[in-house]
Amino acid sequence: MKLTFELLFIKCKWRYSLIYFLCVIGLMLFAIPQVSKELLANTDVYTVSGVEVDVTATSSAQARNKAFELGQRKALKIMYDRLVIEEDIASLTIDVSGVQELISSFEVIDEKVTPTRYRAKLTVAFSPQELRAYLRKKLVRFAESQSEGILVVPIFLKDSYTVPWSLENPWSMAWVSLKDNVSLLPVNLPLGDIEDFHEIKGFYNINTPVEKVRAFSRRYGLKKILIAIMDFSQLGAHDLDNLISEVFKLKSNKLKSDSSEDLKNNIGAETLLAFPEGIVEVKLRYVDLNSDNITHFTRRSDGSKNTNTFLSNIVKEVISPYLEQWKNSNLLRFDLENELHVSVPVDANINNWLSIRQRLNALPVVTNVNIIELSLKELTIKLTYLGEIDQLAESLNGKKLELSVDEFGWKITPYIGMREIR
Repeated sequence: MKLTFELLFIKCKWRYSLIYFLCVIGLMLFAIPQVSKELLANTDVYTVSGVEVDVTATSSAQARNKAFELGQRKALKIMYDRLVIEEDIASLTIDVSGVQELISSFEVIDEKVTPTRYRAKLTVAFSPQELRAYLRKKLVRFAESQSEGILVVPIFLKDSYTVPWSLENPWSMAWVSLKDNVSLLPVNLPLGDIEDFHEIKGFYNINTPVEKVRAFSRRYGLKKILIAIMDFSQLGAHDLDNLISEVFKLKSNKLKSDSSEDLKNNIGAETLLAFPEGIVEVKLRYVDLNSDNITHFTRRSDGSKNTNTFLSNIVKEVISPYLEQWKNSNLLRFDLENELHVSVPVDANINNWLSIRQRLNALPVVTNVNIIELSLKELTIKLTYLGEIDQLAESLNGKKLELSVDEFGWKITPYIGMREIR
């Protein structure tokens, strides 16, 4: 109905007949756009899934109430980490009564109850409007727009011998685990098919020509790519053999310490697997449209941590600076509101416009969309948005839309021809 209401206020003269005008209105009312869940996934940013709670009390009812409070606090902490820039998180507190006002719904999964114990997994959905108002009141800086993502190529290296990311190995498994987490900077992994292998045979060489790296990321419709090489060359051959068998698959190796964190992070192994003592080197190459940076660092293992925990911690350390960079570049600027007239191509039944309109409505930086002119081939709309135009362009990229300008003005067009991402 909102689209119909907008059309009643179109100011420009129509170049076509009244019949065409009425047909367009009808199509906007009744056409059902086919929009994938991935394109409208921004609502997932406000939902925290898989929050584990395990509480003991004098009764099951008391344990359940305490578990719900604990789960809601844990979910809000995850939202802080997800949206708020790192240096502002320390100023935030978690008030139990305040948390409940921010939650729109929650779901209980895998509930297990005894007379004195309650265990479950919670899915907590926060209200975007309430959470946004709460964070503004706290005077912290935060972002909400999801990036189109970053393509990560994890490589397992031992004395210049590489194991592809498509085969199971601890390093790639750690990245797969991170990929499943909701983030403002989604992690994407290549398919690892024959075409990929042909394109990036030399990626184990950190100095691969940058044109080759950018071409590979473009095949997946992404502008950011990170080559992440885990070099085990400083580990002894005996330690490496104990850690990995066949194609770097995990072998049984008892942990010296089996903390609850390690137990939680273990990936389906019958016994926990200790990462051997020694030093590993991580080599990183980050490439986007404007930069090409190579860095490296080393980390020492004392042999007490689960292999998955040790590598997952490194993965989080690697991705954190890029996530913070995205947040800082896409802070919601409530003090800066701009307008932009853009044209959008339309097809005969307007379905592509309805798809684009839904994506625009899902963007936190876009506060209003008004149609001001309509023709057979395109719509002209007025976008009201927060922040600078570069921030708008980045946010549109996250919804697979591209903002461009030519001699006729600004345009928004959808991406086409992208490869699937693992």
